[in-house]
Amino acid sequence: MTGQTVLLLAPAEPQILPLTLAVRREGYRVVSAGSTEEAFAVLERERIALVIVDMAVAGPLSAIDVLSTVRARWPDVVRVLMCPADDSPDMAAAVNQAHIYAFLIQPVDINQLRTLVRDSVRFHELLCDNRRLYESTINQSLQTRQLNDDLERKVAERVSEIETKNAELEENFLDVIRLLTNLLEVRSSTMAGQSHYMADAARWLSRALFLPIEEQRNIEIAALLHNLGQLGLPDSVIQKSTLQLEHRDKEMLRHSALVAESLLSTVPRLRRVATIVRHQGEWWNGQGFPDGLSGEAIPIGSRVLAVVAGYLKYQDYATLQQSDGKRYDPAILREFRRYLDERPKIRQQQAKSELRLHPSELDEGMILARDLVTGTGQLVAPSGQMVDRGILDRLSAMVSAASENEAKVYVQV
Repeated sequence: MTGQTVLLLAPAEPQILPLTLAVRREGYRVVSAGSTEEAFAVLERERIALVIVDMAVAGPLSAIDVLSTVRARWPDVVRVLMCPADDSPDMAAAVNQAHIYAFLIQPVDINQLRTLVRDSVRFHELLCDNRRLYESTINQSLQTRQLNDDLERKVAERVSEIETKNAELEENFLDVIRLLTNLLEVRSSTMAGQSHYMADAARWLSRALFLPIEEQRNIEIAALLHNLGQLGLPDSVIQKSTLQLEHRDKEMLRHSALVAESLLSTVPRLRRVATIVRHQGEWWNGQGFPDGLSGEAIPIGSRVLAVVAGYLKYQDYATLQQSDGKRYDPAILREFRRYLDERPKIRQQQAKSELRLHPSELDEGMILARDLVTGTGQLVAPSGQMVDRGILDRLSAMVSAASENEAKVYVQV
């Protein structure tokens, strides 16, 4: 390949001229230097492919030192030492220190010179190509890393935005639950108290049955809102005991589950909850309401609500057992028996991890260990929620001087 430059560092002697002419005939440009200073100056200002150094070069640096310097400062320049055939010690030093490409043995054979120059220049071009490829690869790697870093940063920002949005949506969802629960509180403190008991028992049963987390959550919410459809019933129906209810009253209570389903279905996140509430009146043997489902065709959440609601109605486990396999799922009934046995232990554990405070002692940042309920039975905030200024303001507005001492405030310790 023509166009490359060869530097020849040798004493200015007549025999140098034939070497120069031979290299030029191969199509290469030749620059001659008579001293190391002159050679280094050429290397500084020009692109050199090959440097040939005569062992007999005079100056403060030896030929080996010159080649070692070229290796250190211009590593892509191919290095050749021109020396007598019997100069073995210097030849070994040239290989070890300067990492030369080849030797040019004196007296120089012109054909050997031409072949050596061609091979050396080709080797130089390969070195340059490899370096360019390496640098290009490094640059691409750095660019790729930068792109990856930018992508990771953008993904992290997007994930953070999504998490923030999800947290806002979750908080809005919880606000809907709190709103509906508060409606029950306003309608009837007894009704709300039953819902909280059912939610506690349903939560325990869902875990004992090893249900998926999402299913556990739906069942707990369904327990809180299972009697939502009773909001529109007259007081004369709600306040009556079961034995006092007339046939028309019983029908209204039964259909209230369908009203609750209709209300809950308007919220997409509560549609599964709505299904659980709809079927809470189904019987294990298929003789229930509204669709006559039987066995495992009844949603498991509905079967859980049926057992807990039955206990609230009769306050007697033995009575529930009489409907084992008829009204109630036998497996859930057995787990509920275990819940009743362990409930005192659960309350003892809760007592050790919670502290009852006077409402005036409640402060922002505290975590509620139980539902925060006023002395009149109104729910201020559910358990597990962190107390903030809004909760404190609601508590202050909902309690009166007479009922404040009766407000139930339990926080985690």
